[in-house]
Formats: sequence, C-alpha cells, structure tokens
Amino acid sequence: MTTQVGPPSDARWRGDASRGNTERVRAMAYGYTGKILVADLSNRTVTVDEHDDAWYRKYMGGAALAMDYILREVPPMADPLGPDNVLVFAGGPLTGTAISGQSRMSVNCKSPLSGLIGDAQVGGFFPAELKMAGFDAVVVKGSSPFPVYLWIRDGQYELRDASRYWGMGTGAFEDTIKAELGDNKLQTMTIGRAGENMVKFACPITFTSRAPGRTGTGAVMGSKNLKSIVVRGTGKVAVKDPEGLKKLTQWGAKNVRVNVAMAGLWWRSRSLGSRAATVVRSTRTWQRSVPTAWSPIWTGWRWPTRSAIRRGWTRSRLARLSAGPWMPLPRAKSRWPIPEGCRSCGAMPRRWSS
Repeated sequence: MTTQVGPPSDARWRGDASRGNTERVRAMAYGYTGKILVADLSNRTVTVDEHDDAWYRKYMGGAALAMDYILREVPPMADPLGPDNVLVFAGGPLTGTAISGQSRMSVNCKSPLSGLIGDAQVGGFFPAELKMAGFDAVVVKGSSPFPVYLWIRDGQYELRDASRYWGMGTGAFEDTIKAELGDNKLQTMTIGRAGENMVKFACPITFTSRAPGRTGTGAVMGSKNLKSIVVRGTGKVAVKDPEGLKKLTQWGAKNVRVNVAMAGLWWRSRSLGSRAATVVRSTRTWQRSVPTAWSPIWTGWRWPTRSAIRRGWTRSRLARLSAGPWMPLPRAKSRWPIPEGCRSCGAMPRRWSS
C-alpha cells in the first residue's frame, strides 16, 4: 500500500509519516517500523509504503527487501544509469537495536559495472539512524532535473535543492550540512565527484569513511542527481524481549572478545613505520579521477614489500590480489591502526577521507 502523506499544498515535496493513517490498526513484527520511504525524483514526490507483517516475514530486510522492489519495478533492459533504475537502502530487523554489530544495511540497484543486480553493504551510524528516524528502508526512483538531497528527521522528510553542494567532497559536505542544520549527530550517505560524474565504480560515503563499495551505487546516485541522504532519528526500535536482548549483549561483551575470523586484518602503524601501506579506498582518490583513464587514479601504487608481507599484511598471494592496489602513506604523528578493512569499504581514518 502506498500512502501519500503531508499537507496537500506541499505534498509534492515534504511530508510527515508520524502523522499518517493512525486509524488503521495492524500487527507489525518486532524490529520494524512498518514504513518504507519512496522518493520519486522524476515526479518530485515522496511517499510512504506500508506493508503488513506477512510481507516483512517473507522479505525480512536488507537485500531481500530490496530485491522485491527492484524485480517488480526495474524493466529487464533498463539502463543502470537511467531513470528506470531503482536504488534501495535497506536495513534488517536487528538494525537500530541495542546489540553489537547491528548498524548495517544493504544498498542494491542494477549495477552499471555488470548490468546485473548489484549488492553492497555498509555500516557506520547511518543504518541505525534511518531506523530510529522511522523508516526500514529508502527507495529512490527516477531522476531529478537538478541536484537534490533527501532530508529525513523523525518521520518527517523533504527533498531539498543541493545545487550549491554539487562538486563538494563527501567529508566537506558532511561538515557543511551539520553546521547548517545545527545538528552534529545527523548522518549522511553522500556522493563526491566520482559519483556526480557517474564513474562506474563510484560509491557513496557515510561517517566520513564507510562505503557500500563495489557495484557502482554512487554512480547510480549521481545519475539520479541525488547528492545525499541526510538522516536524524531519536526514536527506538521495538523488540519483544528488551531484557533478554540486554542480557545477550552483556554476554557477548564478556565472552566474545576476539573474533578469530578477523585475526590478522589489523596492525599498528609502528610495526611498519614510514613504509606503512594500506588499501586505498578514500574518496579523495576519486576526486582526481577521469572516467575513461585509470592512470590519473592509481598514482604511485605498489605492492607491499616482502617484509610487510612477513609481518602479517597478507597471508597469501590471492589475498593481495583481491585487496587491490596499495599506496604508501607518510608517517603519522599519532599511532593509528592501519586497517585493511572489509572488502566493501576498507575503513580509514578521517584524515585520509575527503
């Protein structure tokens, strides 16, 4: 069901899901808000989809929820960088709850890299913030004739002009929008120059360094003239047994102190000194990019030295190849951990992000 909300005089641009149809009473599974925000940029409308408990139990969230929208609404021969593509940001039932590792979401669309459905995951605070703002997912359709950003706050939403932010880096935009809106706790999912120029491997950035990497989701945002999704939420996610969840979280903090699967992925910079190397995922790299040429993008890259490999940077040649190009970094004054990170984002300190 799609419900148009907001004042009739301004229904094309803004609305308030918290003042939706309160007369309809329905059973909703715990862990969900029951609302999915749908922004049609071509028609400049923002609506709210409401699904019943059975639908949520079938699709759960994340990529499965996104697939329902993509398979129903994207034509088979649609151009990934055209207005027919649908971009979905979707969390799961644990997103926003008080348990470790909950703030995750999937970002799905038809990938401009492969022509197939792309799937990328991202963390940071954005996924939890969206759920606490009252929405399980955001679905973006169509294409705006000029740059816009989607502003969401506690059930309220609005499409705003982003023309003056176009060309701005992701970190600069985040700092600017926080200052302008007067809220240092809001979260953004933003594209930089690579996304704006529809570089096919571009990805949006949140929390200055987290990214749903691969599949070109940032290029799809750029094709839709969507600069950013800005979210602020102060609500809570309902769970059936809050006390049981609290005990589980406490048990995990006490008993699961070392993740064996992630062992070997983090090292201190002092172990490598000035020859420290890391996988370059920073959006600052893409600001110098040229869509048709690789050479201006990967400047000065090299494989890690044998001594770096012996010290644990990589455990196999396959691991080196899958990690991508490496770039030497200058000696830092502070002793930051040098991460390889996950294959999706390769989280990096703020000074290396744009």
